[in-house]
Amino acid sequence: MAIVATSNIYFSILLAFFCGMAFIFINVNLSTLRSAATPRDYRTRMSAMAVFLSSIANPFGAAIAGWYINWLGVIPFTLGSGLIVILISPIILCSLHLRKALSLNEFEMSGYYEKTYPEAFYKGSENG
Repeated sequence: MAIVATSNIYFSILLAFFCGMAFIFINVNLSTLRSAATPRDYRTRMSAMAVFLSSIANPFGAAIAGWYINWLGVIPFTLGSGLIVILISPIILCSLHLRKALSLNEFEMSGYYEKTYPEAFYKGSENG
């Protein structure tokens, strides 16, 4: 939000750099946690599914964002989007499963999805 709120181009570039770095740290960390939490036999499928969902959503998000930018303008759209993210974040953190998963260490995270959602990975008598 601060990137569009400032008029100093160098400060905007610096903020954009830090936003990119934060995205990298978050994305790598969450990908690692997702991999550790997924049962070994399902890791490739889970990774492919995450990439597929992200890839399929990106064009729609770009089209919708472009429409809103055209309608509202760049600065109001960016400030509004940032505000929505800030308002939604506490709601997401109300998820007990998410809070528990994020508080686990690396060893406790191993197989977390299998323990928490066994029916998602095994059917009927296969669940052992």
